[in-house]
Amino acid sequence: MAVILQWGGVIKKHRKLSVICMCFGISYIIMCKYIGLIPPVTNYWSGTSLWAVLFILPISAPLILNRLSNRFVELLGKASYDIFLVQMTYFNGASMVYKHISGTIPQIICNFIVCVSVGIIFYYVERPITKLINQRIHYFWNKYKKSIMQIVL
Repeated sequence: MAVILQWGGVIKKHRKLSVICMCFGISYIIMCKYIGLIPPVTNYWSGTSLWAVLFILPISAPLILNRLSNRFVELLGKASYDIFLVQMTYFNGASMVYKHISGTIPQIICNFIVCVSVGIIFYYVERPITKLINQRIHYFWNKYKKSIMQIVL
């Protein structure tokens, strides 16, 4: 709790610095990923390196201080693997979507909305199925554990 209170004081004290960090991080991502800038200092790093991460500091501060609801962020954390799987599938065929949507910004917004929403839906569909499979495996293991161990050993 003391750490959270200390963070609150740091954020209030350095609000301008937080905004500068956010603007710098967003600018770095846009310049490296969409404009094609290759900085000489970080040319071997990915576009989401240390400089790009600066934009998340002011966004995460209210979450750390519990000023915003953490439910959505927690849901994104729980569904992150499912969102990742949707992204891998979606970006394999994203060129079909790009035929109907022109412009980089609308495409990014469409990518975000589709991947996050379908990933969350997939999380809610996949979770009971995985739970059922785990129950069946656990039941099978407990029922036939002695027989399997005799065969293995």
